[in-house]
Parts: sequence; structure tokens; C-alpha cells
Amino acid sequence: MKYQFLALITIVLLMSGCTETMVVIPELTNECTEKVILIEELTGVSCPNCPKGTEAVDDILALFPGSVVVVGIHGDFLSEPKSDSKYDFRSEQAKAVEDFLKPWLGKPTATVDRFPFPDLPEGDISLINTSQWLSRVEQRCQTPQSLDIQIGTDYDEETRQATITVTTTGMVPLEGELRMNLFITESHLIDPQDAGGLGQGIIADYEHNHVLKDMLSELTGDFLVSDLSINQEVVKTYTYEMPAENNGEWLIENMEVVAFVTEGGQTRGPVLHAALAHLD
Repeated sequence: MKYQFLALITIVLLMSGCTETMVVIPELTNECTEKVILIEELTGVSCPNCPKGTEAVDDILALFPGSVVVVGIHGDFLSEPKSDSKYDFRSEQAKAVEDFLKPWLGKPTATVDRFPFPDLPEGDISLINTSQWLSRVEQRCQTPQSLDIQIGTDYDEETRQATITVTTTGMVPLEGELRMNLFITESHLIDPQDAGGLGQGIIADYEHNHVLKDMLSELTGDFLVSDLSINQEVVKTYTYEMPAENNGEWLIENMEVVAFVTEGGQTRGPVLHAALAHLD
């Protein structure tokens, strides 16, 4: 009887020591500074693997809402319209930017803030491996914000002319020449896309977003300021007459303005900060 009692006590103690404790797993968050990152995606309607790049970009935008701005560049390479395409996304401006971002090995490829990451070959800012795009964004989003960009737009429906005011404000002292870059993009364009790389052939109703339609600044950016001090504001104003609506293209509700400031004078960057605003 004594041994039965001791066994009972032992069981009770063991049970009390094994009480379940709920483990609270913290919600995963993507902690970033207030800096906004620019992705320039080199893509094309006739590029069978480019939908993989678009999927990678969409995932990044979902993970970092408000922290990433995207421009889709349809230059010459693999950008020829399909036989049943309504639109031709190629333009002289897109070709110029595509050439400006060379060297790159193929499409899809992208630049993240035009940043020369240390493990890339010298002079190379493009990332051919789409699986790298997210990790590079994660690296750049830890960069402290050094300036702010605010975009104001005033659109006249009758003349289809937009006045775009871009205000850059210093947040830390910045030495050296800064340049303002201004792109016009359009989204929600439904047109065919080669998706052979996904085993889907031609997708007739593919949605093309962030398509570069025009460039209001010089290819290397417009001179902004030589040095920028804290709280110093620099204002640049642009006017843009949007082409007439054409078969669902050039719709004001789908047009956006992308502004970004680069450092380094006539070089390609890197990008210090980016901003996006609807044109209407």
C-alpha cells in the first residue's frame, strides 16, 4: 500500500510538470525604414520567362506595400508584340533605359535601386536571377531614408495636359550632385504575353502593369542640386501632354508618375529614394 501511494504521488507530480504552455509565435513582419526602393524590371511581351519576373515583383509589392515602386521596361529585346496584340509597349525611351542599364545577360532581369551590390561584377547592377530580387530589396530597405519626395499633379481633362510638381526635401546632409528622374507609367493593360516558360504558351488576357510609357527627364536625370542640407527643399515642375486615349491605352485613371533621385552626377545611381503618384 505504501508503494502504491508513492507511485500515485509520482504520477501526480509528473502530470503537473507536463502542463502544456502555449507558445506564441510572433507575426512575421518586414521591418524597413521609410526609404522607398525602385525596381526597374526589364521585360517583354515575347519573353517566355518574363512572367516569372512579374510574379516575383508582385510578391515583393505584397510583402512591402508602400516601400517599393516598380517600372516595367519594354525595350527592343524580346519585346515584339504578338500577332494578336493590341499594343506595342516598345518606345525610344524604353529602349534608351534598357541600353542604359546594361550589361545584363537576358530577361527577365531587374535593378534594385540601381545599386552595385558587392557580389556583382564591376559595373553590373542587373540581377538575372529572379529569386535574388527579394533578398536585395530586403537589404536596401534597411538603408536609412536620406531625403523625401512629394509629387503633386494637376490634370486638365480638356487639354489632357498635366502639371507635375516634385518637391525634394533633405533629411540628412548630402554632399555631391543629385539628379531628378521622372517616368510616366501605365497599368492594367490587357494584352497577350508569351508565358512558355511557365508552360502556358500565349496568355491572351495578360495584365501588364507599371509599363514605362514616357520619360520627362534626361536619361541620366535632370540636375537637382549640388549639395542638399537638412530641411532644404528643391522644387522642379514638369508639364506633360498625354496622348489621346487609344483602344484602352493612355487611360488617365491608369497613368502614374514615378520620381526618383539618383546620386553620382552622370552615373546611373544608386537611387536614394523613389516616389509614385497617380497622374489624375
